[in-house]
Amino acid sequence: MPKEEKHLKALRLLKKEKKNRRILDQPHKIYWQVMGAGGPGAPTSLFLFTDFQGYFFNCGEGSQRMVSLIVRCKNN
Repeated sequence: MPKEEKHLKALRLLKKEKKNRRILDQPHKIYWQVMGAGGPGAPTSLFLFTDFQGYFFNCGEGSQRMVSLIVRCKNN
């Protein structure tokens, strides 16, 4: 058991260091993508891409599902 605990502690430390590094790093690429143009019955939806994360603005559940597929394809 002590070996497993040491392994878990090391993994937690690596995860924390990675998270802190990401917070300090500034993204180099940032761009907007229009997901919905605000047609009848549909809101205007925007997606902000950065090096580290993506942010949704004013989108519904269906848009979130569609964008998750786009992001998966982009990362492959």
